[in-house]
Amino acid sequence: MRRTDYHIKSSAMFYALFLLSVVSIIIGGLFQLSSLNQQLEFKLELESILANNSKSGLVYAKAYFQELPLNQNTTIRLFNKGIDSVVISKRNWGAYQIISSKAIHQSKQITKIGLVGSQSQTVPPNLYLADQGRPLSLCGKTKLEGQFELPKSGVKRAYIAGQNYQGNKLLYGSKTDSEKQLPEINDELILNLVTVPKSEWNSGVEEMVVPFDSVAVHLFSTQPIYINSQSFKGQIIIESEDSIIVSANAVLQDIILKSPKISIEENFKGNVQCIASETIMIQNNVILEYPSVLGVIETQNNTISSSINISSHVQIVGSVFLLSETPNFRIPIQLSIKENSIINGFVYCDGQTELKGEIKGSLYTKSFYLKTASSAYQNHLLNATISNNLPVDFIPIPLLNESDNIKTIKWLN
Repeated sequence: MRRTDYHIKSSAMFYALFLLSVVSIIIGGLFQLSSLNQQLEFKLELESILANNSKSGLVYAKAYFQELPLNQNTTIRLFNKGIDSVVISKRNWGAYQIISSKAIHQSKQITKIGLVGSQSQTVPPNLYLADQGRPLSLCGKTKLEGQFELPKSGVKRAYIAGQNYQGNKLLYGSKTDSEKQLPEINDELILNLVTVPKSEWNSGVEEMVVPFDSVAVHLFSTQPIYINSQSFKGQIIIESEDSIIVSANAVLQDIILKSPKISIEENFKGNVQCIASETIMIQNNVILEYPSVLGVIETQNNTISSSINISSHVQIVGSVFLLSETPNFRIPIQLSIKENSIINGFVYCDGQTELKGEIKGSLYTKSFYLKTASSAYQNHLLNATISNNLPVDFIPIPLLNESDNIKTIKWLN
């Protein structure tokens, strides 16, 4: 019987080993790809969980806003799960407040930061005029629309500068009687600026951005500050012991300006909180975007009236207020709003208001004054407009009350 020997050629063995290696690499790659896919899925799921937890932390912060301590971190556990802890905090930023919610898992974290305010559960009047024994006199094309709290002596027609009142009705809305004084304000609001170390102002800085999840920067000078063709965004306070002037070429977003005197030049456009102790001047064609703030807090007896002067063709969306810690009825604080200017928002003047433009929202004032070429008048309006055409989601500064109805004004990150 013949025996047959089978011999495998070395080349065939090589090819078999090669194919086995290729298959092993492919299988190993598939396992590695599967592992990476699982890691990616876990990472995406974790990010989604952290994002949701951060939002839940904000909901908690709004619900317990009054109980939250100021400038302190509070850790809470959500849903009793291991990765559902968040750190929430509350701090002041000018006339508003900031809440943040940080969800953390090991080295991964997601933070949500919002600028918030309180919205009253009751509808505020469109005009509150304190009862100082004088009626409100209307002239020309003046139109008052909405809800009003006015002196018991009421409203009457008047004739000034050759112009009779042209309206069919004196008030397009409802009226109740006002009190002798304006509603009391929230003293704690005035004004809790962030307390951070001061840095020297450097006029050579062209651009500065300070995120709201970092420490605020406070730039200070004893000399006048002129902001010209510079950009400042974020958690920045610029303060001068003398005055601040903002040019049209400046870029300002979310920052605070603080000085006895502040002036914003023609054609500027931005979002800023201006806090002064003597005067704020807003020149023609300025646009202040939501949620801007103009505030004068008179802190000492002045020989001239502390004031906010808003020139023609100005648009403001936000809040305006004038207060005095040392009121003097002989030299009252004054708010002047010139022709073709519009304030969309909340206005509070614990003094005299000259309104020649338009307010869409609410105005609280002790009295009106009107200057013409020939004379001056008390509690007169000429070609002025007050209406209730304010968006329902507008949030004013919490000057009159601290409501539990906390709303987000804008996201800061």
